Amino acid sequence: MDFASRTGKPRIKIVRQADLKSTLHSKANPPDDQPFKPRVILDLGKRYITRYKSMVAIYILATVLCRPLLPIAVGLNLSELTNFFQQEQASHSQTNIAGSPPSPKKINAAASQASRQPKTARLRRKLLGTYLVWLLLSVAFVVISGLLRYLTSFLDGKMTNAMRIDTFNAILRQSPEFFFEYDADRLTMVVNQFCNQAQLGIRQLLLDPLLQISGVIIAGWTLYDQLVKLQGSGGGTAWISFSFICLFALISPLLINSLGRFLQRESSAVQKSNLQLATLVGGAITASEEIQAIRAENAFGKKHADLLAASLRAKMNQNAIMEKLNVLNSAPGTLVLAALLGTAVYLVFSDKGGNPGSVVALALITPQFMSSIQLFSGLSVTARMTWPGLALVASILARQPRVSRPEESAEGDQLDGTLAAVDVTFSYPAGTARNVLDGVSFEIPAGQRIGLVARPGQGKTTFFRLALRFYEPQGGKILLGGQPISQISLATLRTNIVLMSQFPGFFHDTIRENFRIANPQADDDQIAGLCGKTGLWEILRNTFGEHPLDQQFDAGGRLSGGQRKLFALTRCLLRDPRVLLLDEPTTGMGPLEKYPLIDVMQQACTGRTAVLVDHDIVWQSRFCEHILVLNDGKIIQAGTPQELRGQEGLFRRLYNEAAQQTSA
Repeated sequence: MDFASRTGKPRIKIVRQADLKSTLHSKANPPDDQPFKPRVILDLGKRYITRYKSMVAIYILATVLCRPLLPIAVGLNLSELTNFFQQEQASHSQTNIAGSPPSPKKINAAASQASRQPKTARLRRKLLGTYLVWLLLSVAFVVISGLLRYLTSFLDGKMTNAMRIDTFNAILRQSPEFFFEYDADRLTMVVNQFCNQAQLGIRQLLLDPLLQISGVIIAGWTLYDQLVKLQGSGGGTAWISFSFICLFALISPLLINSLGRFLQRESSAVQKSNLQLATLVGGAITASEEIQAIRAENAFGKKHADLLAASLRAKMNQNAIMEKLNVLNSAPGTLVLAALLGTAVYLVFSDKGGNPGSVVALALITPQFMSSIQLFSGLSVTARMTWPGLALVASILARQPRVSRPEESAEGDQLDGTLAAVDVTFSYPAGTARNVLDGVSFEIPAGQRIGLVARPGQGKTTFFRLALRFYEPQGGKILLGGQPISQISLATLRTNIVLMSQFPGFFHDTIRENFRIANPQADDDQIAGLCGKTGLWEILRNTFGEHPLDQQFDAGGRLSGGQRKLFALTRCLLRDPRVLLLDEPTTGMGPLEKYPLIDVMQQACTGRTAVLVDHDIVWQSRFCEHILVLNDGKIIQAGTPQELRGQEGLFRRLYNEAAQQTSA
């Protein structure tokens, strides 16, 4: 069927054809309860740890110094100081008691004491030197520990920011079905919180265990050496004690791992509770007026209280398991230390030698050795706690939009603004019984303003998504300037076709920067000139002052609904598109705002193809030159608004309904 315009404009050609087969696609489910996969952690580690090689190398060096080397060196020097004190006390016990009457035996002892005085002086000098070394090492340990904490925070921050940037960018590139699975509040929580959790998991599971190996080796060797010194002779008791420690080191991970699966379950429950709370609070704040209007405050308050109670239960269950794990983790170290001190007591009572300095060293080195072992014991705990966040972030980073992307170009070429659909078939999801678009064909000549009219859910916005290649049609094709859009790079396609969303995105920055997200190269003269053409410049000056581009936009909070839409339209025009897709441009606007916009928007669209969807069909009829009417996936009417109002059919019924609502 051909419908010619009475105004002499080029005609819109409508062709009905047979249905085509759909290609089946499966819909992915949110990865809330995926089984633990070490490969995911390794891939994320390779992606982010290797990005900061120099910083990681410094972190490794500082960690080795602060954890095994310096504490052990401090402990050994302290043990040497203890031995010196013992030797000094033994030396003093042999001196003469003041006031005793001289005797030949005492005179000989005095002569012997005089010969030992140079040796005592050397002992004291060595004691002083050992003390100074201990003091220097202790100060170095405190200083380097502070630097390590700073470096750890800086490394964590850099890696977390990199992950948040990648996750945010990956979210922005997803197809619309992704946002049906994840609401805005949930995605906000993923970017702002779960990326932190995922990054900590990467460091604690990949970097820290490697560092602890060096700690175990150094502390273990030193511990065994001190056991031998404590024993004094032979090595049997030392080997028995050391084997006893190692046995507990092997038992500890097994005990802790037995509770790991329960911890993962409770961690997932806590995560789900937090997501549900974020969604509820975000949705309630957004719709506060509606909630008050229907007196639903109590219902939302009760739901919020119930979710908080469930979240508290999940957190307490998680904490209970964590406390059990802490007991299991600390018990082996305490038992081992008790056994070592018992060994020292046994050696003293059995007169088998040993020295108090070794006992001091054991008391200091044993916790160091056991802490290294306990970190390995806690790997399963860390893995279970961080896995939900790791899995969610990794799934988003790995997820690719379904639309295949031809090779991108730096700048898109300008194409003719003729937009056409040829036997387009599409359904949500692919292959279901009902096709949202069912063999739709039409052609919109360049430079015309066309309206798509239908009841909700009949494919109006779906066509916009197909035209921008958020989805691929399961049948047929869409042409821009005579070329199939599947053969045009996204850079070229989205330079020529621009969408003005029903809910434009603004942010807290200057007005200039809110414009430049559409065209980063736009200068002030270009922005001001375009604002002058759309009538926005005077609005900005009246609201923000003589130099509005420098002022903070505050996400558009100081503008009315119509002014924000005019701002969004002007921003779209900065891309100089051939085709403008206008999705519900009058949403949130009253009659006094939206009808004066018609002339402004018509002038702004001059020379461009404009395709408009709007709930207000009266407003749409005044703005558009031609109308396409969709029903059950097919175009059932087409023509000028005047023609369609004179015909029996769906358009006239929808128009009359809208007119009655407007008059009411």
